[in-house]
Amino acid sequence: MSSVETIVESDDLAVVLTAERTFTPLIKQKVITFTRDLSLASGVQIITGLGFKPRLILFQSVIFGGSTWMSTGMASSPQNQFCFEIGIESIKQGYLESSAGNQRGATSPNFSVFALNSFDPDGFTLQWTKVGSPVEIASIIAICFR
Repeated sequence: MSSVETIVESDDLAVVLTAERTFTPLIKQKVITFTRDLSLASGVQIITGLGFKPRLILFQSVIFGGSTWMSTGMASSPQNQFCFEIGIESIKQGYLESSAGNQRGATSPNFSVFALNSFDPDGFTLQWTKVGSPVEIASIIAICFR
């Protein structure tokens, strides 16, 4: 038995509807991981290889074995981004506007903050700002949506 397929599209979502009432989402997303040496000076980091220009990115940042702090954040444009910072020591937490992530080193107040600078045709560009003298390597997970 064959089914009739109809493609329904909008700016945010395209789906294939079939007569059997099933659908296949056509939203494209990709999960990538990358690192940042926090001892580097403030500057840009260009991430490529997505295969598309993202419209939304969710970030999670940690230091494995070196810090009790982590952050989770999102960016839908350079003007619309934020992150939450969480520290296990004394259950500290904070909120940063205009930043997509923040990673504290093992000794506060040494940290680096990153913000989305641009969405690019094959990835995105981050602007990092170093505060103090962090020396750790941050690991970042990014879920990128088309």
